[in-house]
Amino acid sequence: MPPYFINIFVLLLLAILNSCSNQQIEVISEVEEKHYLRGKSLLREGRKQEALEAFLKVVNKRNDAAESHLEIGRLSLTHIKDPIAAIYHFRKYLELKPNAKQSKLVRQLIETAQKDFVRSLPGQPFKEEFERLDLMNIIEQLKIENLKLKKNLAGSIQQFEKSKNELNVLQHHITTHTKPLPEVIKDISPQETYPAEQTVAINTPIRPETYVVQSGDTLSRISIKLYKTPGRWRDIFDANRDVLPNPHSIRVGQELRVPDF
Repeated sequence: MPPYFINIFVLLLLAILNSCSNQQIEVISEVEEKHYLRGKSLLREGRKQEALEAFLKVVNKRNDAAESHLEIGRLSLTHIKDPIAAIYHFRKYLELKPNAKQSKLVRQLIETAQKDFVRSLPGQPFKEEFERLDLMNIIEQLKIENLKLKKNLAGSIQQFEKSKNELNVLQHHITTHTKPLPEVIKDISPQETYPAEQTVAINTPIRPETYVVQSGDTLSRISIKLYKTPGRWRDIFDANRDVLPNPHSIRVGQELRVPDF
């Protein structure tokens, strides 16, 4: 066979082999990775350290391992108590999936990890910054409450104007007619009255004398639970200064006095 035909034959053979090789390549998603599946299985069994190692293998193997970064971030925050590592992996998740449904939750987890890191520092050198973050949460709650009050006020004004117009119509009817009042007026029953003791019981909320600190509580969150507003956190702190060196020293299970004023 001439060399020319031999070269053509070799090129065709290589093309066929390359085509077969490309057809055998199968790209699998992250959630189908064996290490990812093993990590999820280990999480269900409560074997968190082994699960962490499995998710790390996925991250080391792939550049698109967003879900593994998320699982590592959660384990870093809750299991190994490493807020810096948690922040890193949460941010990697947001880089890979900025528009995911869980983006808002992941940003909240980043804020939680930042606060945990500040709490872990000796002497709390960033105490003022931590208080500023807490104050921002309080301001946001106050904005929401203010908006609700504005809506309620607008509704009350509208109801007042409606009642005022109805009263004007009624007065006009009384002054211009000698006929009996319309039947609808007769159906109006006098306002019910309650004994003073019963009125106090209705209007006065029942508030416990003490409160046991729960996981995730801050003084502002406790204030919202007890008084429906974050603004009473200072009163709670002042009432418990003998057991609270500062507003951020509360701990889970601690029993606090609830001021009734």
